Amino acid sequence: MRKILLFLTLLGIIALAGGAVLAPVAGAQALDAGELVSVFPEYPGDQAEVSRGEYAALLVKAANMPLDGYQVPLPGDVAADVWYAPYINTLYREGILRGYPDGTLRPEAPVSRLEAVVLVSRVLGLPDGAAAAGQVPGLEDSNWAYVPYSWLFTWGLVAPDADPAGEMLVGEAVKFLAQVFGSDPEAEAIIEKAQQVQKETGGVSFTGDMAMTMRPRAGIPDWPEQLKALQMHARVTTEVLLPATLHQAMQMELNLPPEILGPEVPAIPPMDFEQYLVDGVMYQKVTDPTTGEARWMRLPEQATPDMEALMEAVQKNEFYQQAIPEELRPYLHYRLLGTTELDGRQVYKVVSYGRIDDFTAFMKAALPENMQEMVLDPQVAEGMGSMNDLIRTMTYWGTSYVGVDDYLTYGEEFRAVIGFGEKFMGEAFPFEIMEMHMQAGDYRYGDNIVIELPPEALKAEELPIPEATQQGALPPTEGEPTKTE
Repeated sequence: MRKILLFLTLLGIIALAGGAVLAPVAGAQALDAGELVSVFPEYPGDQAEVSRGEYAALLVKAANMPLDGYQVPLPGDVAADVWYAPYINTLYREGILRGYPDGTLRPEAPVSRLEAVVLVSRVLGLPDGAAAAGQVPGLEDSNWAYVPYSWLFTWGLVAPDADPAGEMLVGEAVKFLAQVFGSDPEAEAIIEKAQQVQKETGGVSFTGDMAMTMRPRAGIPDWPEQLKALQMHARVTTEVLLPATLHQAMQMELNLPPEILGPEVPAIPPMDFEQYLVDGVMYQKVTDPTTGEARWMRLPEQATPDMEALMEAVQKNEFYQQAIPEELRPYLHYRLLGTTELDGRQVYKVVSYGRIDDFTAFMKAALPENMQEMVLDPQVAEGMGSMNDLIRTMTYWGTSYVGVDDYLTYGEEFRAVIGFGEKFMGEAFPFEIMEMHMQAGDYRYGDNIVIELPPEALKAEELPIPEATQQGALPPTEGEPTKTE
């Protein structure tokens, strides 16, 4: 289910922004200390302080970042012939290593844990201006590094007893980076086992909450100062009986300040939506937010997805057979944070996180073939290509709670943060960051799930098919013969 949440989020992002294909920056891989220490011409020992230049080399190596890119002029305090200069250049040109206000990089100075964590968070795609992921005991929220530190602390990547302001030793830096940019085999095995078990349950039901916040960019002309953020919240209940019976209900709220709505519109009422897929027929109920009147509709056969065929294709797809298929190793990292108690049940706590840069490659690996044609249509691909400058980064962070005894999922959380570029198609883009937060719980499986179609839905009229849809939405181009099947 965690992957379904991730997939739905990505589809929503693509629908919102038209998609993006960015140059790869970091790639996940199985890491050990030996691979990282090989970057040193001569290993200084675990107990030596690690300098900023040495840490830059370790970070580039751990994140599998290319060294053969274009070179940029470095500050004068970085010697051109020092062994770690190419690694510093890589981080500097990507905007990950930014230096000090006086224009220096101080490559020989010791690196603090705060600095080390901030650099890792930037490689993972966490944009400046994101909100904190949680509280960090012993670190003031006014600290310059509080937000990125809170993300790695919340996901268990920073030791809870570590002094954030303390300086890192070489051995600690190697262990830290190997953990962050590697993937835990035990965690992968738990997720793979959970996926296999859940396919055999016959059905699943869960309730989820999704919140989205769009943070505006400062200094946009004619942009209302009162608008600090656009916020959306949705409550979704989903029930699925395999292979092809579905019920989903959603209530969505969009929050806008009175200064934007105007005095004649005190608030936007909640929007309700409900749908059933039963015996191959899709029924949908839409509630008019102004009148509160609900209306049931029955979709024509041509507009109803073949859920059984889709589920069969999904189950066969490698994306749902393994925790990390080879094609997705550049995007997915897993860590097992031990066991905990959830609703009186012992569960594994498995975290996942990473950065997605190449959406086309991700979708090709993640989608079954019959859906790849839909999402990766040439027209969609062209639109995705035009969005390269809009989405600068996307980072995601998830937590799954898997039963120790039965390997069923009993809770999940997923967060995604997207940083936008300053301009889109030559115009200033008003938003700087989009944050999405999804939580799922109240899981039920198998015989505990009953889906019954309401009597009023059976009376619904079938929606007419638009003429353009009947004849084919896109006419053939000039000189191209009409294709028939």
